[in-house]
Amino acid sequence: MKLPRGLPKYLKDEQIEILFNNLKGHRDRAMFMVMLRCGLRVEEVAHLSLGDIDLNAECCSSKMVRVPRIVWSTSATMLFILFWIIFG
Repeated sequence: MKLPRGLPKYLKDEQIEILFNNLKGHRDRAMFMVMLRCGLRVEEVAHLSLGDIDLNAECCSSKMVRVPRIVWSTSATMLFILFWIIFG
């Protein structure tokens, strides 16, 4: 008999701040913000390309599932992506 898996653990605001402050580089911060604010999984973010991100519409298109899905973001998340594009 297979036991049900428990719900995933979430991070408290203080833990997120500590994690975010220890990320190195604009790319890592942008990836973390996309996972945090858009709800994308690690593998989905790893497979994103710049063509999947629409800075004007503030959304990302995840193609990791059979039917691609569009996830909406925040201006702050798009700003992190823009910083990564500009400053590397």
